[in-house]
Amino acid sequence: MRRWTVGGDADPVSWRAHGDSVSDLEFSADGTRLVTAGGDRLVRVWNADGTPVGELEGHAAQVLAVAFNTNATRVVSGGADKALWVWDIETREKLVTLGRGRSAVSDVAWPGDSA
Repeated sequence: MRRWTVGGDADPVSWRAHGDSVSDLEFSADGTRLVTAGGDRLVRVWNADGTPVGELEGHAAQVLAVAFNTNATRVVSGGADKALWVWDIETREKLVTLGRGRSAVSDVAWPGDSA
């Protein structure tokens, strides 16, 4: 991962986000956190400076899509395993599993989000 500051003189911040490809990423509404979906079957949450906040593990195949709720306390993730999960970031627990669909979940959003 590499993050640049637009209009700033600071050097880009770089870090290795996943052991495989990054399929999706989203910044929190306040810009302080970032969530990434990985080909390594992990969801990872980061501070905007690249320091890790948490790792959410449980998908059986690559994670394809992620989104924060409006106050960045929860994440929804969907993947090639056809599963859709809601996670609590602080406890790193799965709160809801919305079953297995017929095909991979390639996009997610919270109600009210403009994504």
